[in-house]
Parts: sequence; C-alpha cells; structure tokens
Amino acid sequence: MESHFKVSPMLGQIQTNKIMKAAKAQMNKLLRPYGISSLYFPFILQLYFNESMTLKELNEALGVDKAHTTRAIKDLKKKGYVYDDRKTPKALKYKLYLTNEGTELALYLKSVVDRFEKSLSEALSQEEIKTLVSLHEKILAAINNI
Repeated sequence: MESHFKVSPMLGQIQTNKIMKAAKAQMNKLLRPYGISSLYFPFILQLYFNESMTLKELNEALGVDKAHTTRAIKDLKKKGYVYDDRKTPKALKYKLYLTNEGTELALYLKSVVDRFEKSLSEALSQEEIKTLVSLHEKILAAINNI
C-alpha cells in the first residue's frame, strides 16, 4: 500500500522557529547586563576570532546585508565594544577591532556558547546530533532544488 503522508515544510519551520525563539530568549537574558541583544552576538564573536575585519569582510563572513552590519557596528561602537582605525572621519577603508571591554564580552559569549553546546550534548547523543545535522542538510538541499 502506497503511503500518502505528505511532509509539510512548515512543520519543520515551526519547530525550528520554536527552538530559535527559545535560544534567543535565553541569550537575550544572559546579555541584558551588557546592554546588547542576541543580534550583536555574531558580530562580537566574528571580530574576536578574526582579530580585525573590514565591514565588507564582516558582511561576507556573516552573510548579512551591509545596512544591518553598519547599524550593529555603530551600536557596538557607541556601547564601547568596538572601535575602528580610521585616520579621518570620512575614511572609507578601515578595520574594526574589539576594545578591551569587547574582548571581555567575547570571552563571556564564548563561555555561553560552550554552555549551550554542553547542554545540547547532554540532551542528545552524538548519533542523534549527527542525524539532526544530516536531516537539516537534506532538507536544505531539497529546498534548494525546488
């Protein structure tokens, strides 16, 4: 007998959204004392792991648009976590760096990532994690082939 069960892409999307929402809420709670939200998380860590980057390099590494990166960096500068090496205010080419406070924040974020990973590794076996990654890759490939 042929199965007529249909997989709705929305089912996976709903579950993924719930997971992302829970992770963001937890991350926002942990970042509240630093005056930033989870939106800034990837920018801080990217600069930490690369020591310095241009806006273009940051855009490409994170896969976000230029306006989003510009706003995030402007906010992070204002909060004292990032600075640039511009020689003049109108300079178009410059590198971005973390301040000492930004580096401290990055180390804290790294510890948060480690805790998230530890929590996941305690909740799922290595085999389950491999299966989950494999399923996500298959779903992404299928969606890209539509």
